[in-house]
Amino acid sequence: MAKRILVTVPAAPSGVHPLTLQSIMALKWDGAIDYLILRNDQPDRPHYHDLALKLNTAREFALLGDYDAMMVIEADMIVPSHALQRLMRVRGADIVYALYCSRRDHHQWLVFESIISEGGGVPIDRAQ
Repeated sequence: MAKRILVTVPAAPSGVHPLTLQSIMALKWDGAIDYLILRNDQPDRPHYHDLALKLNTAREFALLGDYDAMMVIEADMIVPSHALQRLMRVRGADIVYALYCSRRDHHQWLVFESIISEGGGVPIDRAQ
């Protein structure tokens, strides 16, 4: 039996990119997919506090809704239609994530050794 999935998009203050919406609606899955787009931007709060609030709200929604899994897609990502199928094939892990490339700066991988409070980070060397 296919698992019940919650696809969550924490919207940016500018909203969700149209190509992001198009790509999440094209996700291939044999079971039920529910979509949750969260927008609760508060200009008096730092960006990461607002994002944390959205992700915590999504977590509670997924747990209370008895979903088998939750997939989080950022508001400006374009995911391939088979992304959910590939992520769900991973066995023996509670959390699975995929790396993606920046649209800017020569399409570098968006993975960091550490994150600093201003939202930047120290990129991981490609050789690691």
